[in-house]
Amino acid sequence: MKETAKSFTAGLLESAILYWNKFLLALPRIVLAIVLLSIIFFIAFYISRTIKRKLSGEQHDPLFVNFISKITKVTIIVSGIILAMQTVGLTGVAGGLLAGAGISAFIFGF
Repeated sequence: MKETAKSFTAGLLESAILYWNKFLLALPRIVLAIVLLSIIFFIAFYISRTIKRKLSGEQHDPLFVNFISKITKVTIIVSGIILAMQTVGLTGVAGGLLAGAGISAFIFGF
């Protein structure tokens, strides 16, 4: 009984060490994705604010200006999230997210 408990503990420790080493190998890509995502968020907010300023100066409907600036911001952020996922190595998840966004846009169109 004690031998099975020791082998279970040894196997558990070996698995934990293996996952920790895989995490350490993936850490630079994770940090790069976080940096990339923060830059994308900054760019999205800057472009959204610029669009809002440019269109507010002209004679446009405020609801239209708000809609266009938010759609632009959300599109840039979603693109950034997909790019960050691909940077980390989650290409399948990013492809699924893109496919889901396309299907939902098609459904909302009708």
